[in-house]
Amino acid sequence: MRPLGVSINTLARDLDVPPNRISEIVNGKRAITADTALRLGKYFGVSPETPQPDAYQDGESFGLSVFLRDGDSLFRTYFTSQRGVETLGSVWTLLDLTPLGRQENWEDSPAGYPQTKPYEWWRRHDEYEDV
Repeated sequence: MRPLGVSINTLARDLDVPPNRISEIVNGKRAITADTALRLGKYFGVSPETPQPDAYQDGESFGLSVFLRDGDSLFRTYFTSQRGVETLGSVWTLLDLTPLGRQENWEDSPAGYPQTKPYEWWRRHDEYEDV
């Protein structure tokens, strides 16, 4: 929040949402709902409701993004849009684009991340153990 020059409380007040919602999003404990995304887009001036013809507005049209959280940092590791999305037809292709991939033993994953034999993690809907 510091690089944006706004506090959690100020942003929450301006968005008309509870401060704990913003705090939980910032700390990775809550997903961003469609409602919150629209409020954030309007607040930061990048929503389709406030077009800026001479500026690129991320989120203005369809696209696919892959993100990686590392501590307090969030990185966009992949983005494609328009015809580039057509080639991403299977779940395997999507998994292969993510920073940690399928986490199978043939991949070069960071130490401490689980790795299994190929397809060992794959289950049919009725093969998962009770949690």
